[in-house]
Amino acid sequence: MRIGFGDEFIAIDEFDPDAYFQADSGSVNVSVQVKLKEFSGIYHSVSITQPEIQHFIGELERLEKTRQGEIVLSSFCPNEFFLTIRSRGQHKRLVVEVGLSRFQYIGSVEWNTGISGGFELDEGAIPSIVNSFKTLIQ
Repeated sequence: MRIGFGDEFIAIDEFDPDAYFQADSGSVNVSVQVKLKEFSGIYHSVSITQPEIQHFIGELERLEKTRQGEIVLSSFCPNEFFLTIRSRGQHKRLVVEVGLSRFQYIGSVEWNTGISGGFELDEGAIPSIVNSFKTLIQ
């Protein structure tokens, strides 16, 4: 799935867990790519629990109807990945905020590498996003 357009987007695709580790049966492994104009990052094998995705889908459907509030999807590992969609302003436009990070090791030194930012969401994008997330947990 791709959220956003042009040079501002988040791509979330199902990823084979055997490539890095075996996920819990209640989790979905995804590859997440974030592009925010000149900045970008990709991290394979982000684990998100199915209940987290199901909750996000329900809240996303509610947000589409009301255009009020915010919803957050987070990875199983804290601070690895988050996706927030919220209403903004009087016109109730929707914006996306995203964060993607991982630890990188150089010898015994641990570095946190990541990208975060956001962009405005096309008003008609929510049904497609909902369907894409439903496909992930089928």
